[in-house]
Amino acid sequence: MDFSLIIESFPVYLQGLWTTVWLVGISLVIGLCVSVPLAIARNSTNYALSLPSWGFIYFFRGTPLLVQLYLIYYGMDQFFPVKDTLWEHAWFCALVAFVLNTSAYTAEIIRGAINGLPKGEVEAAKAYGMSKFM
Repeated sequence: MDFSLIIESFPVYLQGLWTTVWLVGISLVIGLCVSVPLAIARNSTNYALSLPSWGFIYFFRGTPLLVQLYLIYYGMDQFFPVKDTLWEHAWFCALVAFVLNTSAYTAEIIRGAINGLPKGEVEAAKAYGMSKFM
């Protein structure tokens, strides 16, 4: 086995590893910021809020991430106003796909956590003076 090839390509591997960690970290932070309002909208009794959020979560949880990457990378470039913008770069398209996918999954986790609270805890929080939003 030739270890010189591994040693020569190790800096490229580290650069790719750093790019991956950076991409995942940013997508997790942005995805969490998107998922909290999405989970609240999904729990809403207002159909104007809950139905679009249900559709978003249903689509992005129901399709594979690779299909989402293909749709965003190859599909968005087909529209004329989008050409020659950030959508041409694979890194930005991957970031958008990861954010959308992460926010859909995290919104369902948060929604399940909100719905899983016992009624007694919510009543105790109201007794302490917390608002319904919290």
